[in-house]
Amino acid sequence: MDQERIELEVRLNKIKASIIGYLSSPEFAFPLERQGLVSNGTTTYVYKNNSTYPNLFEFISELLHKPIPIVLEGAKFGPGEIIVNGDSIKAVRGELSHCVIELQKLIKKP
Repeated sequence: MDQERIELEVRLNKIKASIIGYLSSPEFAFPLERQGLVSNGTTTYVYKNNSTYPNLFEFISELLHKPIPIVLEGAKFGPGEIIVNGDSIKAVRGELSHCVIELQKLIKKP
């Protein structure tokens, strides 16, 4: 029984490392719709095809010990949308890129 448990833990740790590697890679990008919805000083981006990612955000939340939505500087990352402070498209895109990079750094930390 202990051997099975050890093997399972090894497999789970490999899966976890694979997910962390993917999320923290330079090629990673959230699959967002191109246009955001601007309202009351924030811009909201939804995921393509109105997809949601509750399991992914539960994983990230546990990994970072942060509640969902995951708040980083000027952005809130949630399973159904990302909300960025600001209403200037150029500034918001820059802030979103910055916050994604910050999120990746946090995910990558051992």
